[in-house]
Amino acid sequence: MGVSPEEIVNHIELLLEDGRELRTSLRQAEAPLRRAVKRINAGEQPMAALRESGAGEARIRVNESLKKLEEHRRSFRLSVLLTELDTGASMGSIARQWGVSRQLVQRLAKEARGRP
Repeated sequence: MGVSPEEIVNHIELLLEDGRELRTSLRQAEAPLRRAVKRINAGEQPMAALRESGAGEARIRVNESLKKLEEHRRSFRLSVLLTELDTGASMGSIARQWGVSRQLVQRLAKEARGRP
């Protein structure tokens, strides 16, 4: 029930692309935020300064990039989890390796296997 090495590689490539997109979004968000800081320091009301600087649009792009990365990260984790379980790894050993609780690994395993 695990996934093929090619699928794992595809997940990794998606994560790498998502990381590049997130870094770009974060870099692009810097300029509007800096403009907002200047406006606030000049006495403008914070919400007006943020609105006028375009920080809201930048925040939306960053949030979209984060959401996409998180979705792919979760899918990747579930695929790796199934593969690990299929190779005989215990949930306890996976939990220790990932630095999470065994209960979380159990919940993820149920989700990955499509069980409630």
